This record gives sequence, structure tokens and C-alpha cells, in this order.
Amino acid sequence: MESELKKMSVECYYPVKLVVHEHNGEQAVIREPAVSSLIFIHCSTTQAEEIQRCFDGRVILYRYRSSRRPAVISDREMNAFKMVTSGSNPDLEYMDANAVNFKKGQHVRVTGGPFEGAVGYIQRIKGNKRLIVAIEGVVAVATSYIPSCLLQKLDDNDKP
Repeated sequence: MESELKKMSVECYYPVKLVVHEHNGEQAVIREPAVSSLIFIHCSTTQAEEIQRCFDGRVILYRYRSSRRPAVISDREMNAFKMVTSGSNPDLEYMDANAVNFKKGQHVRVTGGPFEGAVGYIQRIKGNKRLIVAIEGVVAVATSYIPSCLLQKLDDNDKP
């Protein structure tokens, strides 16, 4: 799907994870989808609906429940999600964005390390403080543990 969209000059982002598979004593690193059946496209609403028609049954657009129009993801959300997911960090944990309660978490910016510049919420998962970066209503990703010394609290004026 990704290569077909790129051939059509459609900008897309396909979050993948690198997984080591062993077969007959040999190891191979394979790209696998980080979230099953999820690819992001950057285009107009008209073009998105045309892509859905062209890929009959293979592309289903996320839509707003109220208007049934294709969901629009802000550049800020997409850039933060790409920043966290584009590396080869094996400690990322993907989850349903609706399953995480973001209002209880402290809104922060990471000031150092591999996720420097990422903005998200702090949430305890399995006893560890994790940074949650979400595309609301679609998907969320939790980073590995981030030490408090690398986190800057954001106040209401700093929130995107």
C-alpha cells in the first residue's frame, strides 16, 4: 500500500517496527506494521475520498462521527507522532487512543534524549512514567521510561 501511494505522489506515513525473526538459525530484521491496518496520508479531503475509491475495500478513512467527513490530523499531532515512532526504539507500546485517559496526565515537553522536543502527556503504565503521544481518537504510543530530569512541565499557555 505504501509503495502504491508513493507512486501516486501521495505523501504518506506508515508506522512500522523492526522485529528480529529467526529462521533455520539465521536472524533477519523485518519491518512489520506497528499498528495493524494504519497508514496516514497527507492530502485534500477530495483526494482522500478518491484514494478510498481507488483502493476499493483496502482503504477505509477515519471519519468524524458527527459529520462523517474524513478526520483531519493536525501537523502538530502528526509531527510529534512521527518523531516518536520513526526511530527503531523497541520499547514503544501502541494502544487505542481512546483507552488512555489523557486529562489526568501532566502535559510535558521532552528536553533531552532520543525523544527531545516531543510533546505529550505523562501516564503511569506498568508502574513506569511514560510519555504518551497521541493522535486523538486514532492511536497513541507510549515511549519507554523517561527520567523526570528530561521533562519540562507545560502550562496552559504552552499547550498546542
